[in-house]
Amino acid sequence: MKDHLVKLNFLNFINRYRITHNNTDTINLGILYSCGVDSSVLLDIANRFKDKLNLNITILYVCFNDFQNSKDADNLAIKMAELYHNKIITDVCDLSSAKHLGLSIKEMARKAMKSIAFRNEFDLVLTAHHADDQIETVLFRLFRGAGIEGLTGMEHLSEFKHDGQTRTFGKPFLDIKKSDINEYARTNVIHFIEDDTNYNIDTSDRNYIRNNIIPLVEHRFNINSILLTIKNLKEYNEEKFERNINVDINSGKWHINDIINLSPGNRLFVIREYFRKIHGFNLSKKSLDDIKKRLDDDFKEMYINLPNNWVIAREGDYLVCSNVNKISAKV
Repeated sequence: MKDHLVKLNFLNFINRYRITHNNTDTINLGILYSCGVDSSVLLDIANRFKDKLNLNITILYVCFNDFQNSKDADNLAIKMAELYHNKIITDVCDLSSAKHLGLSIKEMARKAMKSIAFRNEFDLVLTAHHADDQIETVLFRLFRGAGIEGLTGMEHLSEFKHDGQTRTFGKPFLDIKKSDINEYARTNVIHFIEDDTNYNIDTSDRNYIRNNIIPLVEHRFNINSILLTIKNLKEYNEEKFERNINVDINSGKWHINDIINLSPGNRLFVIREYFRKIHGFNLSKKSLDDIKKRLDDDFKEMYINLPNNWVIAREGDYLVCSNVNKISAKV
């Protein structure tokens, strides 16, 4: 049953990505692979559905040439690329360089993997962060004095920019518990290498939280309540902006003066929430950036194409959201 749950989460995630990014073609997919159980399960599931979902998969792997398990990890990464018939792109880092920069192995690996992602053309780059990582992240931020934004945790989809390029990073397992991933690995005999550095609490605050604090919390409380708190904070964070907006978000037709009088962030919020609440899909970062630019520049001849045949255009004194297919049908 949990095996099915992990697969279903991945399928739903890819479908959500296609809707929000209006991508109906082959997805050039990069998977950040560490040889650990989480990324090994992610790689397996992605390859199980690569034909059904039209995925072109590339393994992104970072080798630490002076790490004790580096040869075993290198061999496993190559073996997985051959097994799944995936392209593999590797980068090499020195463990001594990570120590010199004051970074943990995982932090150095993530930095190198992001570098790979921006040096190559990918529509979507996946990491295997899961619900336990989400809890760990929120506790880590809490102990460092984060505000509401920080305590809402990681997002399923995020946009990152570097040297004028944008990459979409995704976390399809963010609602899946580590125990479910481990069970999938056992059931499907997934090969992986255990990273001993995950248990070193002297060199990593995250390891201390993972190995010392979370087990104590789980012994006394339901740790999943933290996930519920994260969900509630996300909803509150969205609603607090909505309470300050004197515009009917649900109408899809707004007077130009009402839009102009909103802050730039709230203008985007109105349009984004209209499509999310009324039509059930999220606008991509690219669409929102395009809308923001046009709203900042000029309203006079505004006409923006959006996913699913929707457009935003100026009609007289109003900004109107219309569906091209419905208009054509009426004509």
